[in-house]
Amino acid sequence: MNSVLLFLSVLIMTFLSGFQNKNINGSHHILAFITSIFLGIAGVLLYKVMPTASQHEMLAYISAGPVGVLLSMLVHDKFVKKTVSANCLGCKYRCQATGNYEEEVKD
Repeated sequence: MNSVLLFLSVLIMTFLSGFQNKNINGSHHILAFITSIFLGIAGVLLYKVMPTASQHEMLAYISAGPVGVLLSMLVHDKFVKKTVSANCLGCKYRCQATGNYEEEVKD
């Protein structure tokens, strides 16, 4: 049971970290604020479980990271509106990162 709890804790923590990274890069201020709260909650759970981890629990810890970050990228890209970075907003020239002149990125 502890292995499952540890896996889920790291999965959630990594998911939220990846989601937060995309929030910050996309200037999604409210989502970044909310995600930070959940990151704190997930961190508390992780640090309560990890100090007594066995080898199986350490394997759960290591394997949850890649799964969490890939899931966060997929979910964020599917459900959050894409915008160019804050550095590109309002500029008169074409953004080098996206190649677009407009504020919203078209898929």
